[in-house]
Amino acid sequence: MGRNPSLYQGDNLPVDRLSWFDAQRYCEAINMRLPTEAEWEYAARAGSPEPRYGALWSIAWYDKNSNP
Repeated sequence: MGRNPSLYQGDNLPVDRLSWFDAQRYCEAINMRLPTEAEWEYAARAGSPEPRYGALWSIAWYDKNSNP
């Protein structure tokens, strides 16, 4: 789209600091779309109907396993 607004640049790094409108324009330019909320949640749960796809301590940082 002409520029990469990310703070950290690199071929293997995700794009950050991007507005929803910029993401929408990119998707339209490549004839794709952003996932719906339900699709995003399904992907985040790794296809599981459970609230989480694993034990909290093994899949996320939270107050009990992080070093504040």
